[in-house]
Amino acid sequence: MKVERLHLTRCAIAYLLKNNCKISECDEDPEEFTRNRRKKVIEIERLKDQLQSRIPKGRDLIGEEWLEILEIATTNVPQDENEAKDWQAALLRKTADVPFPVAYESNEDMTWLKNDKVVSLFGSMA
Repeated sequence: MKVERLHLTRCAIAYLLKNNCKISECDEDPEEFTRNRRKKVIEIERLKDQLQSRIPKGRDLIGEEWLEILEIATTNVPQDENEAKDWQAALLRKTADVPFPVAYESNEDMTWLKNDKVVSLFGSMA
């Protein structure tokens, strides 16, 4: 009894969501529903791609990623044209050899530890 009620509740909620919270007097057109569903799936994929492209990516300072893609491209056959284009774009992309700049408030912040001694930015021992 509870399971049947749960299923009916879920069906009712799904029906209302599909029909913008309105009860329709006419029968549902399955082809129109399929088209609308497909449009939403495409829209969701586009939004996922947009969100994924907004994620910051670190720089490949030593060319490790480029070498991995080169190895993949030389040992595998692309599954489709998009994958081949992705490989080509990654191999032709020029990457910066230096990391992103870091702004420090003063030169006193610029110290590194090396062999248990403090070395300043200009290499003098402190």
